[in-house]
Amino acid sequence: MGRYLKKTAPSLKQAKVELTKLQKSVDERRHPRSAITVSQAIEQWLEVTSHEASTRERYEQLIRLYIAPTLGKVQLARVEAETLESPVRAADPLKIRTMGLSVCQ
Repeated sequence: MGRYLKKTAPSLKQAKVELTKLQKSVDERRHPRSAITVSQAIEQWLEVTSHEASTRERYEQLIRLYIAPTLGKVQLARVEAETLESPVRAADPLKIRTMGLSVCQ
């Protein structure tokens, strides 16, 4: 069963403020802010996933060549869709196809 949060407020204006705070609190529990970097998150993911040897080798190659140099030291909590798209958009289209990625224009 889920956990419910409840607040009371003396006015509608204050209730809206409290609602915003509660929504932020719930969101941060779902997506906690931490100092973990993209590289650290990827390492943790690789530890708990299983892939065929060739797939794992390819993932590690792509991470080493493309992700780690551009995003590896970035805090994961700071990564947004635009952050991820920028390096891909700047890359050579041939490389993008070779990597098996697609870019929405």
